[in-house]
Amino acid sequence: MNARKHNAFLTCISFGALCATGAFAGTPQFASPEQFAGVGVDIRSDLYSLGVVLWEMVTGHVVFRGSPAEVMYQHQHAPLPLQRLEGIPQPVISLLEMSPM
Repeated sequence: MNARKHNAFLTCISFGALCATGAFAGTPQFASPEQFAGVGVDIRSDLYSLGVVLWEMVTGHVVFRGSPAEVMYQHQHAPLPLQRLEGIPQPVISLLEMSPM
């Protein structure tokens, strides 16, 4: 096993989960669609996840709810549930609607 794979394995073990190269490991409620798809991620993925954290800070709830598989599917395919933002100031809603693309 080369050092890079060895370190990745140890990192996964230290967080209490086993993972394989290319597999998703994390909290589905806060991950970006790219992470679920197993494709390369960049700063846009981080911005998406930051938006999810902002959503929870503003509403008190995560964007999507359900089993991990349901949440993963919703992040990839469902529109934002903007009706949950009733009473939130428009500038904040505008930030949450932005696409990092």
